Amino acid sequence: MLLMYAEACNESGDDSEAQDALKKVRNRVGLGDVTSTGNDLRKAIRNERRLELAFEQNRLYDIRRWTDDNGKKMICNLMGPTGSFVRYNTNETTADRYEWANQGEASDKGISFDENRDLIFPIPLYEITMSNGSITQNSGWH
Repeated sequence: MLLMYAEACNESGDDSEAQDALKKVRNRVGLGDVTSTGNDLRKAIRNERRLELAFEQNRLYDIRRWTDDNGKKMICNLMGPTGSFVRYNTNETTADRYEWANQGEASDKGISFDENRDLIFPIPLYEITMSNGSITQNSGWH
């Protein structure tokens, strides 16, 4: 809850309150305070969410809703030139740590991201049915 609060405070321009919330999270595990503001504080909060919520399956939801400093959805930065997700290469130490192409795998690896569809989730069919037609499915999920 503190990390969500810190993020909301930072997004609304209240960096002091965001720092206080982040401080409570970090001090709990013996880490120092974060004194940055603005975009640097946003990056610190996002990094803390990544660390604090590891293995809780929140990361995909975070990167689907966050944008980078240029307004581009962060999830788009994880995709290769064909629109497929890129696999991080942990087996080689090269200048390019991302595996853009592998001759042994399908080019899309079965996972793709359509920005017009995948920024929102589909509405469950039972919700549409229960609404007697007043709710329609989100675009791209028909």
